[in-house]
Amino acid sequence: AAYMGPLVATALGTVGVVALHFWLAYKNNSLSGFYAYALSRAALFSFYASYLIVKMQHQEIIFHFHHYAMGFLAASLAEFNHPASLVLLACGTGVFVQGIAAYDHDP
Repeated sequence: AAYMGPLVATALGTVGVVALHFWLAYKNNSLSGFYAYALSRAALFSFYASYLIVKMQHQEIIFHFHHYAMGFLAASLAEFNHPASLVLLACGTGVFVQGIAAYDHDP
């Protein structure tokens, strides 16, 4: 039960950061630009989510979602001239580079 506080805070922070970036995309782009942003990020997230779906269907498969993939997904959201977007880009890129350097690029 002690882990629930940090878990909830992380989940709420993640939802907030994603929502902020989609709002920035809607505010700063034309409608077609917003759709391009939203659909390209949805495709990227769906690609990685498909691994989890396959794992849930086949219990014999060993699946480890490397943290460098999380850094890549986070950094892919950040493209705006906004301080929160800059921080997300820096943190996501840092996690990505550290993950590749320390643990290699295992699938």
